[in-house]
Amino acid sequence: MMIFRYSVLGGAPIQSINLDNFMQTERIFSVNEITRMIKSVIEDSDQLRDVGVRGEITNFYFQQSAGHMYFDLKSKDAKIKCVSFRGMNRNFNFMPANGMKVIVRGYVTIYEVRGEYQIMVKEIRHDGVGNLHEEYEKLKAKLKAEGLFEDENKLPIPLYPKRIGVASGAESAALHDIIKIINRRYPAVELFVIPTIVQGLYAKASIISSMEMLNSLDNLDVIILARGGGSLEDLWAFNLEPVVRSVFNSRVPVITGIGHQTDFTLCDFVSDMRAPTPSTAAEMAVPDRSQLLGRLKELERAAVSNMKNRVEKGKFRLDSQKSHILLRDPGRLLSGRIQHHDELNSRLNRTGDIMLRGYAARLKAYDRSVAFQRPFDRIKRLKGNLAQLFFELDIYFGNRFAASRDMCDLYTKAVYRNSPTEILTRLAERVERTDHRLQKNINLNINNRKKAVQNGSVLLNSLSPERVLDRGYALVLDSDGHVINEAENTNIGDIIEVRLRSSKLLGEVKDKELDIHGRRNTKT
Repeated sequence: MMIFRYSVLGGAPIQSINLDNFMQTERIFSVNEITRMIKSVIEDSDQLRDVGVRGEITNFYFQQSAGHMYFDLKSKDAKIKCVSFRGMNRNFNFMPANGMKVIVRGYVTIYEVRGEYQIMVKEIRHDGVGNLHEEYEKLKAKLKAEGLFEDENKLPIPLYPKRIGVASGAESAALHDIIKIINRRYPAVELFVIPTIVQGLYAKASIISSMEMLNSLDNLDVIILARGGGSLEDLWAFNLEPVVRSVFNSRVPVITGIGHQTDFTLCDFVSDMRAPTPSTAAEMAVPDRSQLLGRLKELERAAVSNMKNRVEKGKFRLDSQKSHILLRDPGRLLSGRIQHHDELNSRLNRTGDIMLRGYAARLKAYDRSVAFQRPFDRIKRLKGNLAQLFFELDIYFGNRFAASRDMCDLYTKAVYRNSPTEILTRLAERVERTDHRLQKNINLNINNRKKAVQNGSVLLNSLSPERVLDRGYALVLDSDGHVINEAENTNIGDIIEVRLRSSKLLGEVKDKELDIHGRRNTKT
């Protein structure tokens, strides 16, 4: 015969009962007592204090306000109820859903109100990686069919951003690496950091909220969504459809740096640029200041070299002009003209002599004919014609000589106006003015760039979170790690954390003042 012991909650221990004569006793138990007996037996069982159960989730219900979960876990022919309160499920790696095959770990207990036994769940995980891969591939195929992965939907990443938003885990190594790399590479950028839950039950809502907050900022150039490495379960929040669509619908270009180089989440496929690690994402978001300064120096050297080449070419052309035979001996330019003029003069003289001899011969012929015929009137007329011819010849030769002299004077003035001395002087002045203007513009450009980099560095350092804490400000967080910015968000007795420059304080809310500006001064 089986004998067992049990205890009633809140009462004295009950003696052992012999099942053979149990029905013969006169004591009648209430439903509460029987339920408590069964609960005591179950909870005192070593085998049921810590059990792992495999099954499929059905009838899932999440009480949003309290954070409690209720669901059934079923197998082929059986089903058991499961409960997980907020204090237990806050560290779950994913949000359970109907149809998921999982393994839960907890202890078996009795819900006395209904007399139902149930598992109080403390841990939950997917039943094998294969189930996650199946969900991953199914959603990936769906999103790809909708065209969310196409390159035509991706926004360009700006080369020189001014304002960058970062969504990553608060105080995480990934966030520290991103801030450190951006400060080192491009300190002129303005950084907006949104602490984000990137793993666990509340990761989905936190990531979506962070994306909405960053997209609401004005003139934001790029967003970095980052998380350190982990297992497929750890990164599962970035494979949830609402999170993926929030990244795709971002109006600001998004760079994802999630996990390690071999980790690919669905957010990576829809983002505008995927980085293998958070550190690489920071490097992709901003240019390298040292490379920019090196490029400026290269441009400066190229500009100086170009001007030197131009000056050298000008000097070479000037030297070649100096060595030109016409500039060294301008008389050679006139010698050809003078020689041509002499030839024309000689030809003119010869033509005039021939014409004079012809006229003289004709005159003699007339004289002989007149001597025989004695036509005195005809002789007088011929002598008049001859005089007229001599007059016209004199005018003609005079005009030709005057034109030749004017041409010689014109060539002489042109040669002296373009003398080598004046040409060299003008070219030297022009080269000196150009060199001075170029050197001035180069120095001005370099000084402006240096001032811009210095001003950006000063502005970035002044806006750094560490500088704000150095000035005496503090950051107040609740027990969940959320920022407290209003007293009405706390309750009397809440534990709060006050973060200072290099230390932190823990305290309890004893009293709170809702308005400190004099309108209404009410304490709760």
